[in-house]
Amino acid sequence: LVAASSVVGASRWYDGLEGVKVFSPGDSNVQQVIDEVWKKQRGGQFNENRFALIFTRGDYKDVGVAVGYYTHIMGAVEDPGEVKLGDVVSINGDIGGATQN
Repeated sequence: LVAASSVVGASRWYDGLEGVKVFSPGDSNVQQVIDEVWKKQRGGQFNENRFALIFTRGDYKDVGVAVGYYTHIMGAVEDPGEVKLGDVVSINGDIGGATQN
């Protein structure tokens, strides 16, 4: 058997889903993508955007995740200890309301 991700040109289940961001430790733009999501969602209590930030196994010690409205973060692992993030915060958005995340 060959894993779908190892087949050249094979699509992944999340390809084409704007709101799904899957990260691997070797990705160079992890913080940039997370910051872009935060900018869209920090005051987006009533916007139509929804995001899932999914981290594969590894160490992301230099990554800080600010969780805005309708933003979910998760590890694609069996044991939560297999994903290590530098920082995760839920900050009041432009109009407050971090408890509504």
